[in-house]
Order: sequence, then structure tokens, then C-alpha cells
Amino acid sequence: MHSLADSLGTVWNSLSSTISGGYVLAIALICLVQYLFHVHRQAQACRQLDSFRRERDGLEGELQLAEKERMVSRLENHILREFVAETEIDKALGLLLKHFVPFPEGGFAAFVESGEGRDTVTRSRGLSKKSQQSLRVDPEFRARLLRERLILVEKAELRDSALFDSLSKAERDKASRVFLAAVTESDGVVFVLVTTALYPAGAALDQQMELAKRLMLSVAANLIRTREHELQAGQFRIASDVLELRSIADQKFPTPLTMLNVFLTRLAAMIGADRATLYLCTEDAPASKKAVVRCGKELAAPQQLSWQTYEDSLAEACVGTREMRKFDSNALSHVGIETLVQGALVAPMRHEQGTIGFLCFSKETSVPFTDSDCHLAGWAAEFLAQAILRVLNHAAVQQQARQDGLTELANRREFDQRIEHELALASQNGRECSLVLLDLDRFKTINDTYGHPVGDEVLRGVAAVLKTQVRKLNGEDRVLTARYGGDELAVVLSGVGLDEARTIAESIRCSIETAAIREHGLEIAITASAG
Repeated sequence: MHSLADSLGTVWNSLSSTISGGYVLAIALICLVQYLFHVHRQAQACRQLDSFRRERDGLEGELQLAEKERMVSRLENHILREFVAETEIDKALGLLLKHFVPFPEGGFAAFVESGEGRDTVTRSRGLSKKSQQSLRVDPEFRARLLRERLILVEKAELRDSALFDSLSKAERDKASRVFLAAVTESDGVVFVLVTTALYPAGAALDQQMELAKRLMLSVAANLIRTREHELQAGQFRIASDVLELRSIADQKFPTPLTMLNVFLTRLAAMIGADRATLYLCTEDAPASKKAVVRCGKELAAPQQLSWQTYEDSLAEACVGTREMRKFDSNALSHVGIETLVQGALVAPMRHEQGTIGFLCFSKETSVPFTDSDCHLAGWAAEFLAQAILRVLNHAAVQQQARQDGLTELANRREFDQRIEHELALASQNGRECSLVLLDLDRFKTINDTYGHPVGDEVLRGVAAVLKTQVRKLNGEDRVLTARYGGDELAVVLSGVGLDEARTIAESIRCSIETAAIREHGLEIAITASAG
């Protein structure tokens, strides 16, 4: 009984221990689960906190970006308001360039206009006059600008460019990098902004570049519209100038040279030249080039002579070319012109067979000749070429109508008109007038003996002697030599009395007698009777 009780007690104690251990285990499990749940909740809270922080940082970034964009937008609007408010496009461009380069001693900016295969600086800041005249934008840069609208050129690419070479040393020192922004039309790049800095200073480069692109888009319409207006105004001015020059050519002048002088003086003023010179020459004989008209600004004698020498050098440099040439100070130095003349324009006077001469325009200032100036000068060169040819052809026809074809002396018709005129003047004014008639002795015998071709050569030889003698007389323009008919020659001496006429006649007769005519190995002696 005792042992049973002991056994039951042992079992009970063991069961109690087991039950007690199970509670502990259950409690431990519960604690573990609660801990894990706590850790999970804490981790979830941390993740939410991190998410909140990221959202907050993102919102702050977006706010900062929005603030920067708002600031850039305000700056852009401010610049555009300034640009639009300015009525003169030149001043508006100056304001825009000032925003990009506030301190010109440290950089430069320029608007470059493309036209007729060359670049023209329309407005600049921080550029010397030399760089303004020579600035060029590389064709490959233009091609990139058509695609990208704005490019950055720096380092070796910049140093190896024509743009860099066209800058003076002072500007090269400023150009560690250069930005190019374009205003484009359907047919290509119209304007290029060349600048060493962008706006606003201190902003991120991508923001500066985006702002520059937007600004160029915003001002493009005004620039293109202004350019179109200037082109139209230039065309209207050219049309008006052409009409004025035509009216000058249509007026009556004492001589063609007088008309050319008035015409070229006015043309030089129209294109801003100080002097104008017209040269006549032929392509096969350039050495015969001659200045037939010099007009324009009057200078002191030494300067006048030097200037004319420079004009001759310019014409000489252009002999053989059929294209107009512009000379800036650099180009002038290549032809030996270092002083006085700072700019020149030479326009060839062309026609179907070649070049008959040149118009040379020169000026003291370095302001370049514009496209309109070149257009007007080119028109004038072609117009005057045709006008001069018409005058020369007319003179040649008139001369042929008045001239004997064999001897090239005046013919009978011209002689009759001149003697009638001289007699009328003598009757009205009491002025003396003499007539010398010459007849070749035994001329029919020469024709019968040697033939008419030899007789023609004899007449030509006698006419040559007569011309030589007349050239020795003072007032050659008052003397007319003519073939009166057959072998009879006549000399009309205006303002010459009988005694002097007798002396002249004897001198001519002696000269004919002493002049031997050589033809086909024969020496034919000629004598003449004069009265």
C-alpha cells in the first residue's frame, strides 16, 4: 500500500513537473511571437519613415527645382520684356548681349548674320573692330546648329577652327570655350549667337543652355522680321538709286566724260565711298589700262597723288578677273596699301566678249561695303559697260560716215559741211579762215605704170605725211584734213590768215616731196601742187 502510494506520488510529481514545464514553454513561445511581431512592426515603421523621408526629400528637390525654374523663367521673361520693349533692334540685341557678357573685358558675344556666302557681325560686345570684320563661323558648326540649335566648342576643336583663327589675339585669350546658338529658317542658319558665356552666371550648365535655346527661339521672329524689313528697305533703296542714276545718264551733257563724272560722283556718295575711278582696258592688253574718270573727295596734292597710285594698284590687282572684289585693311596690305585707303570695292565692267574696264571705289573708313552697296556697284558697272560700248559704237559709225575709207582723212561730205560752217562763222564774226588744196602731180601715170593698188598705197602714204604735218600745228582741233576727190586733198585752217596759210601749204608740199613712198621694193617719188 505504501509502495503504491509512493509510486502514485512519484507519478504525480513527474506530471506536475511536466505540466509546469509546458507552461514555461508556452509562455516562452508567446514571448517569442510577441518579440517577432514587435520587430516586424518596428521594421515596418522604419520603412514607412524612410519612405516619408524620401518623399519629403523628393518634394524638397521638386520645390527647389521648381523654384530654380521659376527663377530662370522670371529671368527669361525679364530679358524678353526688355527685348520687345526696345523699338530699335540694334539696341535690343545690345541689351541681350549684355546679359550674356556683363563684363566685356573678360569675354565677348556677337550676333553674326549669314548672307551671300559670308558672315557679317550685326552687333557685338567685347569684340575689337578687327575681329568684327574677320569673324567667321565654320560650315561644320552651322551643320551641327541645324540639328542641335546650341553647341559648345572648346579645347582642340575650338583651337583648330576657322572661328578661332578669325579672332584677334586679345579675343583668343578670352575664348577658353565658345557657345554657338542659332536662329534658323527652312533654308538654313540665319543668325548665330557667338558667346563665351551663358546666362545666368552661376546656374547649372544644362539650365543655361536650355535658357539660351529658349531665348533664341523667342527672339527669332523679331530678328527674321527685322532682317526681311531691312532687305526690303535695301531693295527699295537700290531701286530708287538705280532710277536716279538712269535719270543722270539720260540727261544731256556736253561730253560723255561729263556724264560719267556726274554719274560716278553720285554713285560713290550712294555707297559711302570717298572716291571713284573708271578704268578702260582690254583683257589682251592690260598694260593699256587707263583712268578716264577720277572723281570724289578732293585731297591735298601729295595725298591726292598717293590715293591715285593706290587706285591704280587696285585696278592692276583686278586685271584678268571677271568678279567683283572687296578689300578690307588686310586685303589692301597685300597689294601694298597701308595708309589713307581703308576699304575698297572694284567692279569689272563686263560684256559678252570680255571686260572693258573697272570701277574702283575707295574710302578712308574701315566700315565695310554692304551687300546693297555691292549690288548697286555691280549694276552700275554693267550699265556703264553697255553705255560706253554704245557711245563708242556710235562714235565709230559717225567717224566711218565722215571718213574716207582709203586714206582715213575726212571725206567729201564732211569737208563740204565743215567748209560751209567755217565760212558762216567767218561771215558772222569776221574771223579768218583759209583753205589749202593739194593735187598730186602725175598721179594718173603712177596708176598706169604700177597699177591701182600701188596708187592706193601712194595716197595712203601722202595722207600719213599730211596728218604728221597737221599734228605739228597749234590748235590741231581747228584743222580739218580731207580727201576732196581722187588725188586731190584739202586742209581747212580755221582762224588762219592768208600769209600763215601760204607758209603751211609750202611746208606740207615740201614734206610730200621729200617723203619717198616704198611699195613692193619700189621707191616712188611724189610731188604735189598746193594753192
